Amino acid sequence: MFKKMGKSSLMVLFVAVFVLVSFAAVQAQDDYVNDLQDEVEGTLFGADADGLEGEISFTPQNYYAPETYPNSSEMVTELVEKYKKIHPDINIDLIELPSNESDSRTWLTTRMTANRAPEIAWEQYYKKWEQAKNNWWLPLDSFLELPNPYVEDGKPGSERWKNLIPDFVWNETRSPQGKQYQLTLDWVETGLYYNKEIFNEVGVSADWDNWEDFLADLGKLQEAGYQTPIGVFILPGWSTYQWADDLVMSSVWEDKVADFYMDKYNIPEGTSRTLTQEEFAKAVYDGGFSTSDPRFDAFLDIMKEWSQYWGEGFTSGSQSQNYQNFISGRLPMYWGGSWDMMNVSQEAQFDYGVTYLPEITEETSEYASGKIYRVGGPSGAAQYGIPLQVAEEGKLRETIDFLMFWSAQQNSGKLISESMMFLPIAEGVEADPQMASFQEVAALPIRLFPDPIGRLTSRGGNDYDRVMQNFLLGDIEKSEAKEMLQEIMESTVEELGLKYSDEWNWYE
Repeated sequence: MFKKMGKSSLMVLFVAVFVLVSFAAVQAQDDYVNDLQDEVEGTLFGADADGLEGEISFTPQNYYAPETYPNSSEMVTELVEKYKKIHPDINIDLIELPSNESDSRTWLTTRMTANRAPEIAWEQYYKKWEQAKNNWWLPLDSFLELPNPYVEDGKPGSERWKNLIPDFVWNETRSPQGKQYQLTLDWVETGLYYNKEIFNEVGVSADWDNWEDFLADLGKLQEAGYQTPIGVFILPGWSTYQWADDLVMSSVWEDKVADFYMDKYNIPEGTSRTLTQEEFAKAVYDGGFSTSDPRFDAFLDIMKEWSQYWGEGFTSGSQSQNYQNFISGRLPMYWGGSWDMMNVSQEAQFDYGVTYLPEITEETSEYASGKIYRVGGPSGAAQYGIPLQVAEEGKLRETIDFLMFWSAQQNSGKLISESMMFLPIAEGVEADPQMASFQEVAALPIRLFPDPIGRLTSRGGNDYDRVMQNFLLGDIEKSEAKEMLQEIMESTVEELGLKYSDEWNWYE
């Protein structure tokens, strides 16, 4: 367990000064943003707005990658031309981001640091929360209260821009400080793509009543010669194991999660939400979350039994390899995402469907919640924020106007629906029928635990994954795995507690 660490008077003084300086910086930013909002309020937007001119750079993310996604890229270009007919004095510069998210973030960081960021930029919503401390992003809250003249009269968003997007989305993208730094127009979700011909041949169903039925059918597929019935792999960094860990952990710990919530992160619409990194750290620090708890034994037992169906190479695989094995007919089930649908629809030479994992019930564990959860959320390609420097450049009005245009149902809504990469979430926009299964998954309860690399740190999460690899392979016993995982969690919490000592006042 943790040892309480005393702080020297010098450290206390340093922290006090740091807090005062941080508070002053935040207050100064809020005052600045309020002045901007006062300037914009009452300003005319839309087709009747005069004096809009200049150049706006925009990173549509996956929707604009001419070589990789030519169809959506063409639709993006057409929408830009449509806007330019309304405001001919504005030029929209479309920027194609690197396909790798890490490279994309490096590119944006470089541009932000040099004050050369695009006027409308993509970044993950939770990364914007962190980067907001650097005064990188403009809080959009007051602007979202404005009418959107590009939305047809009577439709959600026409009288209040924020009403264009459902409340459950805003609840997830709201920062711990209560601010909205982005407009989210799509939703990413995961699902199990399955080969209907293989399922029919073996005589198994894709509609399981519970976890035990699911495992039984995986066993039948394996007995029929498909040694890897479902594509799951685990490696340090990101892997589909991260999803598996989240879902099983959520089920067996659900009855305790509400005890881990901190008031400052709670939302008025309900308490079921994903734990923040701080909440998880505090739960470990207080002893509420521990590998000595029988719930953790239940988690390990379920993961161990499930992993026997992941195939011999599950500690060295990749998502692209699993995808190719599915498309070639060698893998009965591929755990992918809504972003795969377009490619699957074009490349699969067999009848396929999309299903999802079943509930984990008391039949599997006395601690199971009887639910299954979704891992998806507002982490798609349409997470658009406005860098704070845009206001300093005098381009705020033009940027807001274009983002209003882009977000209207008949514009980006149509683009997102027809692209078949992500789910459109603007009110009044229907998804392509092939994406209907993903909409059903999106209606499930949200996972209660973030990925190991999110609930810990990148380094702590990687160490965690390595221990789980060794346990699932049978290289270490459960007792040893529990001891090692507890040490990883505690050392990570200590690292985070020192890093955020000015904010985490419970850590001593």
